[in-house]
Amino acid sequence: MRPRVLATLLVLSIGAAGAFAATGEAQPSTPGDGCLVVSKGFGKITVTLSRGIVFGRFQSGTLTYTDQDATDAVTNLPKVPGVSFTKVNDHVWTYGPAELVRFRSSGPTKLTVNAQSIDLSVAGKGKAVLSVNGFSQDIAGKFSVDADSFCEDNFQRMPLSPTKVQISSQATE
Repeated sequence: MRPRVLATLLVLSIGAAGAFAATGEAQPSTPGDGCLVVSKGFGKITVTLSRGIVFGRFQSGTLTYTDQDATDAVTNLPKVPGVSFTKVNDHVWTYGPAELVRFRSSGPTKLTVNAQSIDLSVAGKGKAVLSVNGFSQDIAGKFSVDADSFCEDNFQRMPLSPTKVQISSQATE
Protein backbone atom coordinates (compact mmCIF):
# COMPACT_ATOMS: atom_id res chain seq x y z
CA MET A 1 0.00 0.00 0.00
CA ARG A 2 2.76 2.44 0.97
CA PRO A 3 4.61 2.24 -2.39
CA ARG A 4 1.34 2.94 -4.21
CA VAL A 5 0.72 6.08 -2.11
CA LEU A 6 4.29 7.29 -2.71
CA ALA A 7 3.98 6.65 -6.44
CA THR A 8 0.71 8.59 -6.53
CA LEU A 9 2.30 11.54 -4.68
CA LEU A 10 5.26 11.48 -7.06
CA VAL A 11 2.97 11.52 -10.12
CA LEU A 12 0.93 14.39 -8.65
CA SER A 13 4.02 16.46 -7.84
CA ILE A 14 5.47 15.91 -11.33
CA GLY A 15 2.10 16.90 -12.81
CA ALA A 16 2.01 20.07 -10.72
CA ALA A 17 5.55 20.99 -11.78
CA GLY A 18 4.60 20.37 -15.41
CA ALA A 19 1.52 22.54 -15.06
CA PHE A 20 3.59 25.42 -13.66
CA ALA A 21 6.15 25.03 -16.45
CA ALA A 22 3.43 24.98 -19.10
CA THR A 23 1.89 28.19 -17.78
CA GLY A 24 5.22 29.96 -17.52
CA GLU A 25 5.02 30.11 -13.73
CA ALA A 26 8.09 27.93 -13.19
CA GLN A 27 11.21 30.07 -13.09
CA PRO A 28 14.69 29.56 -11.69
CA SER A 29 14.88 31.34 -8.34
CA THR A 30 18.59 32.08 -8.09
CA PRO A 31 20.25 34.48 -10.55
CA GLY A 32 22.47 32.56 -12.93
CA ASP A 33 20.67 29.24 -12.47
CA GLY A 34 19.70 27.33 -15.57
CA CYS A 35 18.23 23.97 -16.49
CA LEU A 36 18.75 20.76 -18.40
CA VAL A 37 15.95 18.40 -19.40
CA VAL A 38 16.54 15.05 -21.10
CA SER A 39 13.56 13.15 -22.47
CA LYS A 40 13.75 9.46 -23.43
CA GLY A 41 17.53 9.68 -23.69
CA PHE A 42 19.77 6.78 -24.61
CA GLY A 43 23.47 7.18 -23.91
CA LYS A 44 25.73 8.82 -21.39
CA ILE A 45 25.10 12.05 -19.49
CA THR A 46 27.50 13.57 -16.97
CA VAL A 47 26.14 16.45 -14.87
CA THR A 48 28.48 18.52 -12.70
CA LEU A 49 26.78 21.15 -10.52
CA SER A 50 28.24 23.77 -8.21
CA ARG A 51 24.71 24.15 -6.84
CA GLY A 52 21.29 22.81 -7.73
CA ILE A 53 19.20 19.68 -7.88
CA VAL A 54 18.93 16.66 -10.17
CA PHE A 55 15.88 14.38 -10.51
CA GLY A 56 15.97 11.43 -12.85
CA ARG A 57 15.04 7.93 -13.78
CA PHE A 58 16.11 5.35 -16.33
CA GLN A 59 14.97 1.97 -17.55
CA SER A 60 18.28 0.09 -17.50
CA GLY A 61 21.85 1.15 -16.76
CA THR A 62 24.20 2.57 -14.14
CA LEU A 63 24.54 5.76 -12.11
CA THR A 64 27.97 6.89 -10.91
CA TYR A 65 28.40 9.55 -8.22
CA THR A 66 31.69 11.41 -7.76
CA ASP A 67 32.02 13.31 -4.48
CA GLN A 68 33.09 16.91 -5.07
CA ASP A 69 34.37 17.33 -1.49
CA ALA A 70 38.16 16.72 -1.35
CA THR A 71 38.06 15.87 2.36
CA ASP A 72 37.37 12.39 3.69
CA ALA A 73 33.80 13.35 4.62
CA VAL A 74 31.13 11.72 2.46
CA THR A 75 28.74 14.40 1.25
CA ASN A 76 25.67 14.51 -0.94
CA LEU A 77 25.30 10.83 -1.82
CA PRO A 78 22.35 10.65 -4.21
CA LYS A 79 19.06 9.11 -3.09
CA VAL A 80 18.51 5.95 -5.17
CA PRO A 81 15.65 3.94 -3.64
CA GLY A 82 16.02 0.17 -3.84
CA VAL A 83 19.47 0.18 -5.47
CA SER A 84 22.61 -0.60 -3.49
CA PHE A 85 25.89 1.11 -4.29
CA THR A 86 29.49 -0.02 -4.64
CA LYS A 87 32.33 2.24 -3.53
CA VAL A 88 34.76 2.24 -6.48
CA ASN A 89 37.44 4.38 -4.81
CA ASP A 90 37.76 7.17 -2.22
CA HIS A 91 35.31 9.55 -3.89
CA VAL A 92 33.37 7.43 -6.43
CA TRP A 93 30.27 5.26 -5.94
CA THR A 94 28.38 3.24 -8.57
CA TYR A 95 24.69 2.30 -8.42
CA GLY A 96 23.79 -0.63 -10.66
CA PRO A 97 23.67 -1.98 -13.23
CA ALA A 98 20.00 -1.91 -12.36
CA GLU A 99 16.53 -1.74 -13.88
CA LEU A 100 13.80 0.89 -13.35
CA VAL A 101 15.95 3.29 -11.32
CA ARG A 102 14.82 6.61 -9.80
CA PHE A 103 17.32 9.02 -8.26
CA ARG A 104 17.83 12.54 -6.94
CA SER A 105 20.79 14.57 -5.77
CA SER A 106 21.42 18.15 -4.69
CA GLY A 107 24.17 20.60 -3.88
CA PRO A 108 27.62 20.33 -5.37
CA THR A 109 27.42 17.03 -7.22
CA LYS A 110 28.73 15.07 -10.17
CA LEU A 111 26.53 12.30 -11.60
CA THR A 112 27.14 10.14 -14.65
CA VAL A 113 24.16 8.25 -16.07
CA ASN A 114 24.98 5.59 -18.65
CA ALA A 115 21.61 4.10 -19.48
CA GLN A 116 18.60 3.54 -21.70
CA SER A 117 15.39 5.55 -21.60
CA ILE A 118 16.69 8.37 -19.39
CA ASP A 119 14.36 11.11 -18.13
CA LEU A 120 16.32 13.80 -16.32
CA SER A 121 15.58 17.26 -14.90
CA VAL A 122 18.30 19.57 -13.60
CA ALA A 123 18.00 23.06 -12.14
CA GLY A 124 21.05 24.95 -10.93
CA LYS A 125 24.45 26.08 -12.11
CA GLY A 126 27.05 23.85 -13.73
CA LYS A 127 27.73 21.91 -16.90
CA ALA A 128 26.85 18.63 -18.57
CA VAL A 129 28.37 16.38 -21.20
CA LEU A 130 25.90 14.42 -23.34
CA SER A 131 26.30 11.75 -26.02
CA VAL A 132 24.40 8.79 -27.48
CA ASN A 133 27.41 6.64 -26.50
CA GLY A 134 26.98 4.05 -29.23
CA PHE A 135 23.20 4.17 -29.61
CA SER A 136 21.55 5.28 -32.82
CA GLN A 137 20.77 8.99 -32.84
CA ASP A 138 17.35 8.12 -34.33
CA ILE A 139 16.21 6.56 -31.03
CA ALA A 140 18.45 8.43 -28.60
CA GLY A 141 15.93 10.99 -27.34
CA LYS A 142 16.23 14.75 -26.94
CA PHE A 143 17.44 17.45 -24.56
CA SER A 144 17.01 21.16 -23.83
CA VAL A 145 19.20 23.68 -22.00
CA ASP A 146 17.03 26.66 -22.95
CA ALA A 147 17.10 28.72 -19.73
CA ASP A 148 14.82 31.39 -21.26
CA SER A 149 11.90 28.90 -21.40
CA PHE A 150 13.13 26.98 -18.31
CA CYS A 151 13.84 24.04 -20.68
CA GLU A 152 10.30 23.89 -22.02
CA ASP A 153 11.38 24.76 -25.60
CA ASN A 154 14.24 24.28 -28.06
CA PHE A 155 14.73 20.53 -27.72
CA GLN A 156 17.55 18.99 -29.76
CA ARG A 157 18.49 15.41 -30.59
CA MET A 158 21.03 13.79 -28.28
CA PRO A 159 24.48 14.41 -29.83
CA LEU A 160 26.52 11.65 -31.50
CA SER A 161 29.81 12.67 -29.92
CA PRO A 162 30.33 13.98 -26.35
CA THR A 163 29.03 17.55 -26.28
CA LYS A 164 29.47 19.99 -23.37
CA VAL A 165 26.56 22.29 -22.45
CA GLN A 166 26.32 24.99 -19.79
CA ILE A 167 23.58 24.80 -17.18
CA SER A 168 23.13 28.50 -16.39
CA SER A 169 21.18 31.56 -17.42
CA GLN A 170 22.34 34.92 -18.68
CA ALA A 171 21.41 36.59 -15.38
CA THR A 172 24.33 37.91 -13.38
CA GLU A 173 24.92 37.00 -9.77
